[in-house]
Amino acid sequence: MRRLSAIVVFLLFIFLLLGAGCGGKKVTVRTEEGKVEVSEKSGEVKLKSEKGEASISKEKITEEDLGVPIYPGAAISKDGSASVKSRTEKGESVFMAATFVTEDSIDEVTEWYRSKLSGKQNFMDLSSTVGGKKSGMFMFQEGNTAKTVTITAGEDEHKGKTLISISSGTATP
Repeated sequence: MRRLSAIVVFLLFIFLLLGAGCGGKKVTVRTEEGKVEVSEKSGEVKLKSEKGEASISKEKITEEDLGVPIYPGAAISKDGSASVKSRTEKGESVFMAATFVTEDSIDEVTEWYRSKLSGKQNFMDLSSTVGGKKSGMFMFQEGNTAKTVTITAGEDEHKGKTLISISSGTATP
């Protein structure tokens, strides 16, 4: 199973790097453990096997999708969102993530999220300063969905700005 998973992940990255958004492509991979169909259309990669299916897309993710408030005035980063959905006989798993950019300071954004999230189930504040660099990190749970908000200093094209990465993942029971 690990070998099949490694092959599927490799194919996924190849499709995302070489063909995302370029029409429709389909490949079938056969191994000792079975076959997996990998297809791409309009930026969405789908994987299907006899054990289940998964899809990965770069669709725009909303505050409602994430279940976490988006900092006021923050803009989604270029190529800043993705979602992964999988379904097997055991149930469905969903993971989504988005990155936002703001001109406000790490301290302002961290305090805003702390005030909004601190009452959530299993809330953890893992904010820290390491090597003189501040970061905010909050984790909490809603039902069987784990959520994380990470606040860091921007680099490269976002230098001087604050990045907010929000992720939400639901696992099958």
